[in-house]
Amino acid sequence: MSIDVDGLRRTIRNIEEQLKHLGEEVVRLRRIADDAEAQSSNGAGLPAAGLSLPPEVVVPRPDEVDDFVRAHPELSDRLREMAAALLEEFRGDRSEIELVVYQDPEIDDRQLTFYVRLAEYDDSLLPRLHTVIEQVERRFPSSSDWILVTTDHRSIA
Repeated sequence: MSIDVDGLRRTIRNIEEQLKHLGEEVVRLRRIADDAEAQSSNGAGLPAAGLSLPPEVVVPRPDEVDDFVRAHPELSDRLREMAAALLEEFRGDRSEIELVVYQDPEIDDRQLTFYVRLAEYDDSLLPRLHTVIEQVERRFPSSSDWILVTTDHRSIA
């Protein structure tokens, strides 16, 4: 009996790669569950401002987002639509979408910011982000307040 050692090694590498990706997915899902649990256990959330975001959007400091939306209620619909559009665009990718209130360290300026993070980055990310932004912004009147959509190129677990 002869064994195709090279084929066997390729199969082993493929299985190891699949296990690695599954492990990364488990870590990401645990983080989402932990964030959701932390938000519900400390009473923090977004319902006070009438904002309901999909659970896939990570909001590490919901109280800050809630305060910002209370101060800028005209952004509520735009925020919900942007979250939904980003989730739809990146649904097929291993991704993480986080919403924060970004505080500029140099000037007194704060704005809502979506960070889109991917397991693997390529040149298509920024054009995809711009397309989503344009599609959503087109549906709303101009405003002095806006929502930043970007990436920080951090890897997701």
